[in-house]
Amino acid sequence: MIDKSAVSNIIVRLPNWIGDAVMAIPAVNSLKSSFDHAHITCLGKPAVNHLYRYNSSVDELLEFQLPEDKPKLSSIREFSRSLKNYHFDLGIVLPDSFSSALIFKLGGVERRIGYRSELRSFMLTLAIKSPSEMMHRSERYKELLRRSIGIEDFDSDILIAVSDKERIDADRLLSHFDKFAVICPTSRAQSRRWGDRKYSSLIASLVSDFGFGIILAGAADESDTIDSVGKLAGVEYVNLARESNILLSVEVMRRSELFVGNDSGAAHLAAAAGTRVVSISGADNPDETRPLAKVGAIVRKNLECIPCVKNICPRKDHINECMDVISLNDVLGAVERVLRIEKQT
Repeated sequence: MIDKSAVSNIIVRLPNWIGDAVMAIPAVNSLKSSFDHAHITCLGKPAVNHLYRYNSSVDELLEFQLPEDKPKLSSIREFSRSLKNYHFDLGIVLPDSFSSALIFKLGGVERRIGYRSELRSFMLTLAIKSPSEMMHRSERYKELLRRSIGIEDFDSDILIAVSDKERIDADRLLSHFDKFAVICPTSRAQSRRWGDRKYSSLIASLVSDFGFGIILAGAADESDTIDSVGKLAGVEYVNLARESNILLSVEVMRRSELFVGNDSGAAHLAAAAGTRVVSISGADNPDETRPLAKVGAIVRKNLECIPCVKNICPRKDHINECMDVISLNDVLGAVERVLRIEKQT
C-alpha cells in the first residue's frame, strides 16, 4: 500500500478512448477526496482532456500528443523528459499499454502504479495483478486504486461539467426544438455499426411516431457520413458533429429526451449527461463496457459468436450478423420502454 502522507503531487495517465475516459471518472475523482492535500494532474489526449476540463477534482491537465513526423520511441523519450520538471511522486497508469508505463518510468515519476500487462511490470514500482473475474471497466479502474492505495469510498457519479459557453451554444442550436432525440449512427469499429439504412428508418419513426426533433451526433471527421444518414431519413435534423465540441455534445444530450446509438464513446457521453440511453450492442461485452446510464436499455441478440470484442467481424459466412439481426422494431421497443421511465439527471 502507498503511504498517503508521502504523496503531494499525483499524475494520472487517462485512457485514450472517450468511453473509457468517461468510465474512469469515478476513479479519478476518488483521488482528490483521498489526497485532499495533493495536486492532481491528468495526462491525456486532447479530446479526452476536454472531458476533464472543468472537473473540480483535477487541478491540471497535460496534453499527450506525439508528433507524427518523428519515430515513436524518440518522441516518447522527448515527451518523458518534459515530465521530469514536475517532480511527480505518484503516477497512476490506467491504460494497460506498455508505452503508458514507459512514459512515467522515463519521466522520473517516483511511485508508479498500474496493472501487470504487456510485459511492463518492471517499469512499475507497484504492479497489480489484473482481476481474474469479469468486471465493468469502471470497476476495474476502481479496483486498481482499492488494491494499491486502499481507497474504498468511490462516488459512482460520471458527471461531465461544462461551461457557460456550451450552455449558450446549446441554447442557440436548440432554439426551435420542443423535444428532441440524439442519434449517433456511427462507430469507429466496423463490427459495432447497425447500418445507415436502419438508422435512417429509426430517425423517420422517431419523428413520425414520437414527434421528436432530431440531433445527429458523432466525431467531427464523421460529419459527411452523419449527413448522409440524415438525408436518407428525409427529415430535418441538426448535425452536432460539425460543431466539433465534445462538451457541447454533452450539454445537448443532457437536454434531450433520448439517445440511441451503437456501442461507442457517444453512448458513454449520453450516460454521463443523464439522458435515457438505448445502446445497440453486438461484438462488445456489455458486462465490461456498457454505458453507465441511470435509465437505459441494451438491444442485443444472443449468438454463439458474441461477445467477440473484435473491431472487425472475423466471420466469413455472415459478417456482422450480431448487428444485422437486430431489427428496427427491436430498437423501437427499447425506446418505448425507456421513455416510460423518468429521466434521472
